[in-house]
Amino acid sequence: RDTMPLAEGTIELWVKPDTNNITQCLAYNGDSSTSGWGILLAGGNYTGLYGGKAQFGSGVAPATPGVWTHVALVRDNGTAVLYVNGAPVVTDTTNPNVPLASERFAVGVQPTLLNTEFFAGAMDEVRVFSFAPGGFSTNDLLLNYHGFYRVPIAGLTGVYNSSVAWGDYDNDGRLDFLLTGYNGSFVSQLWRN
Repeated sequence: RDTMPLAEGTIELWVKPDTNNITQCLAYNGDSSTSGWGILLAGGNYTGLYGGKAQFGSGVAPATPGVWTHVALVRDNGTAVLYVNGAPVVTDTTNPNVPLASERFAVGVQPTLLNTEFFAGAMDEVRVFSFAPGGFSTNDLLLNYHGFYRVPIAGLTGVYNSSVAWGDYDNDGRLDFLLTGYNGSFVSQLWRN
């Protein structure tokens, strides 16, 4: 895919690496050697990278092979924050070089050459989104709550005339929880396991 002109935005994903001893591109917007920004697994850690300018997070966000981890890189008002399992682990104020229109957004591979920094493992729920400057909230992230994560459309609030159901709504072999009802407006929420 062509690069996305995100000045403010988030790249997030769930990742379960098979190994942590090689450099692996998780998701990147631009050319990781000269421009753009994204998330890498490097030196055994999840890191943020501004192509050609800065790599941040080394030594503070260890990547454990075989363990599902939520990783997000958020750029808001000129500051980048790397989140691991919902906790901010490092902040950086370097401004990345803007990606060229000819560069790519890629998942699981270095976006320029498409033949290096392959990701080895499993990924789920890769998501990229933008927001107005200052408009980010950690409630926007797809975080895990004791085996369930909430799709960020609404909180679980008191509802009446409601129905609940268990089912495998996302076909991953695990039961999910669906709630519908009314609390002054109609409510429909999916809690995925």
